[in-house]
Amino acid sequence: MPCSTSKVAPLDLQLETVYRQRGLVPSRGVSYRGIILSQTREDDAYAKFLLNPRHRKLLRKIARLHADGSDVTIKALENVKGKDEALTASLKQLCTWGILRKASDSVYTPLFLAQDFGPTLEWLVAWWFRHEAASPADWGVRLDEAPGGDFDVLAQVGERLLYVECKTGRPDQFGLKDVTHFFHRLVWLAPAYGVLLFDTEEGLDPVIERLSREWDKCVPPDAPNQPRSRLFGEDRFRKWKWDGVWECRVDWFNLANAQPSLERNLRGSLKVAASAPVLTSGQTVGRLGGRTEEDFTWLFQLFS
Repeated sequence: MPCSTSKVAPLDLQLETVYRQRGLVPSRGVSYRGIILSQTREDDAYAKFLLNPRHRKLLRKIARLHADGSDVTIKALENVKGKDEALTASLKQLCTWGILRKASDSVYTPLFLAQDFGPTLEWLVAWWFRHEAASPADWGVRLDEAPGGDFDVLAQVGERLLYVECKTGRPDQFGLKDVTHFFHRLVWLAPAYGVLLFDTEEGLDPVIERLSREWDKCVPPDAPNQPRSRLFGEDRFRKWKWDGVWECRVDWFNLANAQPSLERNLRGSLKVAASAPVLTSGQTVGRLGGRTEEDFTWLFQLFS
């Protein structure tokens, strides 16, 4: 059986209650479509395996080769995993989980249907929230009337609803469409906090530059209570005490990459989010940062 299925599982009951208390209507449960899963159902061991960045790079490369119709060979994977022994051990483990099948000494056959690694990363981040942060989390959440498709990961941390947008592409490929998509959904959902997460060890300077440039183009000069010097001035983003986490000066979202590790920067994002205002059902993004709903009228018009 392929290890990426179309099965739909129920939403987390606690989170579904949060959605409905906010007037949001989930259109379905969480979907396993497009996710590369362990067929032995050893989800915890598999997730911990994927928390290793080399293992994620390996599986991403395998998925890319599979999508391109190319053979998954030892030679094609050598520059991803390092030493031959480590690569062989990782491939053997993936075979044990039913993700690959060894076709010959140097060729492996993928047993999954997924065309990219993105949905698997969303599943992994949701797993991390549930198992490592003791917080209910859903991935691929589809809410009626929401702009732009699924929400990658939604988690309930204490009284705060967090939204995590997961990116597997290179930071320098983050374009205008991505900027609009992220801000539109952040405004529409009005979580207590948002995280724009890049699964890369590269720096996020291209993302910061793109966010700043596009925002400056769009923000009306007379936007009430939103002087651009405060929102995206010289100190637009400040690195938190951990490298890999950049706190936005507007106080309602941050950027994070996977350097030194995805897990460490998720924890760092939680610490930054801990100071965010608590939003209860019925409150909107206009309450973020202590501002009123009218302060964000221009933002709603921008993304309407």
